[in-house]
Amino acid sequence: MICDSKLKIAISNLGWIDKGNLWIYNNSENNIRTVFLSESRYLNIFDGSADYFSVSHNYEDSIFEISIHHFSQPEIILCKLIFNNYKTDITGDVDLIKYIPKYYVAGFTLNGEYKTHLISIHDKSIKIDDSKIEWFQKGNFDFGYQGLTGVTEYNDELLFCVQRDGSIYRVNKESNQLVAKIELAMHFGNPKVTFNKNKTILFTDDYDTLIRINPSTWKIEKQTRFQNAYQGTNQFIGSYSFNKNKNLITLARPFSSDVVMIDNNLNIKYYCKIGRQPLESVVLDNKKVIARDWKSGDFLTGTMKFRFFWNRQLT
Repeated sequence: MICDSKLKIAISNLGWIDKGNLWIYNNSENNIRTVFLSESRYLNIFDGSADYFSVSHNYEDSIFEISIHHFSQPEIILCKLIFNNYKTDITGDVDLIKYIPKYYVAGFTLNGEYKTHLISIHDKSIKIDDSKIEWFQKGNFDFGYQGLTGVTEYNDELLFCVQRDGSIYRVNKESNQLVAKIELAMHFGNPKVTFNKNKTILFTDDYDTLIRINPSTWKIEKQTRFQNAYQGTNQFIGSYSFNKNKNLITLARPFSSDVVMIDNNLNIKYYCKIGRQPLESVVLDNKKVIARDWKSGDFLTGTMKFRFFWNRQLT
């Protein structure tokens, strides 16, 4: 779930519920609508700049699409990049490419074989760029169980995460060589990479744990477990993101039925007992929390509250 710079509009897609539809919440009007975008199995949403965002459309066959949208009219596709069995096409305003991420990972079928690919956007064209993920395709991974879950561009490197692996893989963009593997909490989750606004701190997650890394040294500076185990069984945290107006992390905790806001030292500063099992969330203006329930996708809402003298990470 992402929101615009004015903290008025939130966008989401829970693939097992929404399929190829975009879920949109308007805080000013306090309404929810679902907009059809494509016949894809599910969508992935990526925050861009200047209130633009991109959406990847994931199919089962040889098709992969990226559409570009603006929060002012999130349902409108301003530009679409299409890859269909090595045939490519672009429609709409191609100049908007500069506002969105340039790399995406996706699993689809080519020449009768399903596997994970890297898609790149350069010179106003879309192409497969698998030379940068040969380390993965030729690596010691269980491809029926593990796929690439994300890619993040950082300076002259691409940072990759692998499903159920609990590591970050650094790859040089020019040489396409694997530079290093950063092992996280070894909880074998599905990490994602998030930077603070000026990219001086990298945050990532590993199943039930948030981790702070210094990207100038690539050293783990702190890690904190944010979800207690239940009867000896570990429980995962939900998705997290940076609040647009504060240097705080918003984290959904489905097994604690709450949403919390965390500072750079991984201390909980605010919380909202929102109920049910929030999987993803954002904080809008006036400390309003909106979230979606893990299993049903139902809309959840509440208000962030400050907890005095509370530095405990778990409840």
